[in-house]
Order: sequence, then C-alpha cells, then structure tokens
Amino acid sequence: MTQPAERGDESVNLDFIGSSGLTIAANSGQEIDRVLQQAVTAVDSGNHAAAVEFFDRAIQLNANRAEIWNCRGLSLDNLGQYQAGIESYDRAIQIDPEYRDAWFNRAFALDQLEQFELAVASLDRALQLDATDWLAWNNRANALKKLGLYEEAISSFDRALEFNPNNTDLRNNQREVLTILQTNANNYEAWFEHGIKLLESGQYIAALNAFVRVLRIDSEIDAAWCNRGMILSKLGQYQEAISSFARALEINSELQQAWLQRGIAFDELNYHQAATESYDRAIVLEPNNALAWYNRANSLKNLQRYEAALESYSQALILQPDDDGWTNHGAVLHVLERYEEALESFSKALSINSNSYLAWANRGNSLMALKRYEEAIESYERAFSINSNFYGVLPYIEPI
Repeated sequence: MTQPAERGDESVNLDFIGSSGLTIAANSGQEIDRVLQQAVTAVDSGNHAAAVEFFDRAIQLNANRAEIWNCRGLSLDNLGQYQAGIESYDRAIQIDPEYRDAWFNRAFALDQLEQFELAVASLDRALQLDATDWLAWNNRANALKKLGLYEEAISSFDRALEFNPNNTDLRNNQREVLTILQTNANNYEAWFEHGIKLLESGQYIAALNAFVRVLRIDSEIDAAWCNRGMILSKLGQYQEAISSFARALEINSELQQAWLQRGIAFDELNYHQAATESYDRAIVLEPNNALAWYNRANSLKNLQRYEAALESYSQALILQPDDDGWTNHGAVLHVLERYEEALESFSKALSINSNSYLAWANRGNSLMALKRYEEAIESYERAFSINSNFYGVLPYIEPI
C-alpha cells in the first residue's frame, strides 16, 4: 500500500506524498497541546490507530483547527481508511478553503480509491494555491496517466520538471508515458484491449479515453462505438450513448449488443417505446438472450402493456430463472388481479432466494387482495425483518 509521507522527503518514490503542517505549542500547559503531542508520538511510532484516537480527543477540545483534521486524515490514510480520510480533509477545507495541504492529501486518498478525475480536481485546487509545487504536478500527471489522458499527463510532468529538473523519477515517469504513446500511436488493437481491461475494472473515464483513441485511428470499428456507448451509459450520459450506438449500427446493423444497450439507454431516459423496439431487434438477432427478454418486459410494464410484459417475463424465466424475474412476473400478475397465480410466482422467487424483500412484500400485497390478512401480515413482517425500511402495507410495490 502506498503510504503518505512528509512533503519534505523527496527521496521517497511515491505516487502521492502527504503533508501535515501541525503546530504544537511547547510547554503551553494546554490540554489540547498535550493530546496533540501524544498523537505525534503515536504517528512517529507508526501507531496510526492510536493517533486517530488522540486527534479525535483534540477535535473534541477544538473542532475548528484545520490542521488537526488534516493530520487525522493522514493517519486514516495510513490505516487504509481512505473514505474516512477524505471526510477529514473535507472538514479541514470547510474550515480553511485555501488549505493547500488538505487539497493535496485529499487527492492522495481519492487516487487510492481509483477516483482519478476527482483526484485531478483536488490537485488543480492545490495548484491554484501554489503553482510551483512539483509534487502536485507529478501527482496530477500520474492521475491523468491512469485516466489514459497521456498528452495531458506529459504536460503535467513538464510542469513538475520546471520546478524539480534533476528528479530522475519524474523523467522516467514521463518517458514511460511517451513510450506508451509512441508504441501504440497507430495500433488500434492495443488501445481496444486496453479499453476492455479498463472497462472491466470499472475505470470508465480511462476506458472511454482508450476507445476514443481507437476511433481516432479507425472510425469504422462498430465494437468500439458500442463500447463507447456502454461506458457513456455507465457515466449517465444516455443521450450521447444512444448516438454512439446509432453510429455502431450504421456500420453494422446486426450488432446485437448495440441494440440491447441502446434499449437500456432509452429506458433510462424513460423512452420505453423506443427501448422496446430496440429490444425487439436484439431478440431477432439473439432469441435466447434472457437479458433482452427481461428488459423488454420491464419496458412493456412501464408502458402498462401488462399482458405483453407477462409473456416477456415468462420467456426470460425459461432462459434464466431467478428470484428477481419471478418477483416481477408475480407483480405483473398482481396488477392483472390474478392473485393466486401471483402467489405462485412469489413462492418460486422465495424458493430461489428466501431473503428477497420484494418477493415477501409483494406476496403480502397479493394476500391482502385475497383478504388473507394474517398471512399477509406475516409476509410484511418477513419483508421488514430483511429490510427495516419497509413500513407496513403498500398498495403496490413496483417491479424491480
């Protein structure tokens, strides 16, 4: 695990290097200074769990000292508790929005959580406060590299070298990025494979940048447009995703995955009729795709075409039976007032997953409709025991 270190230690080859800036009054007799000295002793001995406890005690005595929150964040980072560290840095920044070190250290924690875009944003704020900080430029370059923004990374390495021209690690890191660009300049297959790996690891921005590079080299690769669309959907940019799927389908109208993903994007925008039409095309190309049938059913349900939705859920369940599918199947039967059949569907869902809150809750609804009140109450109680946010009888719970 990469550990934060003091800013002055330039011999440490780390992606992100932290700083503290804690001031303690010597022999002040103040309780807070005594507690902070204990915290520093704990940090020096590597006992960061104890340090956090001492920082917490100091904060109880004075919660308005930004540097205490910052140091608490550093110890949390050393414990691998990066989200908690970010919360401490946020408190420091709330107290002092121009506290450069807190912005800098916040970027470290964000990087460890692979939230590279946010890390760059924090470093940008730190650099607004001190544009001569070579470490911040270095860290920004490394984060941009992880995002696949290689040209921008090189520019940040250039800025770091302005202020630390003799640092061999900086030059080696920049050279590595230059090599990536030169080696793969016109190799779309390398960028495509790189994009797939990034997509599978959830690094969506970096994956998007990789597929943009593929399409710069060859704009007629249908799968690259489709993958670009999938990533944009994951980023919530559904309209742009639909445009990417459309481009993929211009190149290859039989790309089943593009029709399927296009339908999902339309559903997210509540264009359920367009989504249904996309799923229809996906099913023609791949009739045994359970996800296409399942999504088609959801779209038809949203269009209140319940009989058609029921048929699609049934087909999806033939191909891939699962508790969610049976719960939705039962919920539609409930809307059609076919309560006994709905109970059979909920029973099938619960035979697969006895902890399905929605299956128990919907089962309660159908039992209520049949005036089997004691059984309904038992179902609601089971739902409540699984999910305490369930508050009593609901007239109808939407299919998931």
